[in-house]
Amino acid sequence: DWSSDVCSSDLFPSHDTVFGCISLLISHFTHFNWIIGSFSAHFSCMHLVLPAFIKHFGILGAVLLYGSHLLKVQNILAFVAAKTGMIYSGYIYNRISFFNSVIVPAASILLFIVHPIGSAVYFYSFYWFIPMILFVFFRKHIFAQALISAFVAHALGSLVWLYCYQLAAPYWIAAMPVVLFERCLIALGIVATDTVYSSLLAMIKQLKARIIS
Repeated sequence: DWSSDVCSSDLFPSHDTVFGCISLLISHFTHFNWIIGSFSAHFSCMHLVLPAFIKHFGILGAVLLYGSHLLKVQNILAFVAAKTGMIYSGYIYNRISFFNSVIVPAASILLFIVHPIGSAVYFYSFYWFIPMILFVFFRKHIFAQALISAFVAHALGSLVWLYCYQLAAPYWIAAMPVVLFERCLIALGIVATDTVYSSLLAMIKQLKARIIS
């Protein structure tokens, strides 16, 4: 009848999309680590969830979630730059390419070392050679893809902190020992979330098939 046609149409989000959006929203408010150099900023579990979310549900939900926060922030330019970088890095997780894995990190290194503060700690940007190496040798592996995404997010986020907040050289040096562990942890979280999403969506699909039959 008419009501069932409307409810099954594209006007309403599917149950699996609603599930994905709820999980993304929860991850946004779940913290897992402080950002070195700040006692008010932190990494949320969205860093782990977002790439897998975009892979399975698309980019629109992430854009809408961040867009809803625009009226609450003081530095809109820094907020948009940071979240755009994060969404982009999440977007490339399942779209590994030469541009995403080599050109973007190389450009990030250049932008970092030409900055007056960045030039004093130029070696910090050497972390961004990692996605280039991974692309050349291991780009077919899911963990390598997740690690590329994690390091691209790190590169773009670092540029925001450098150019928008002028984070001093000692903070970059203090962060260096934890960056590799932190990025590997995020990559593992991305792979785990991807696996969970895939399993749950398969279960939902099977359940729907049984209900329909």
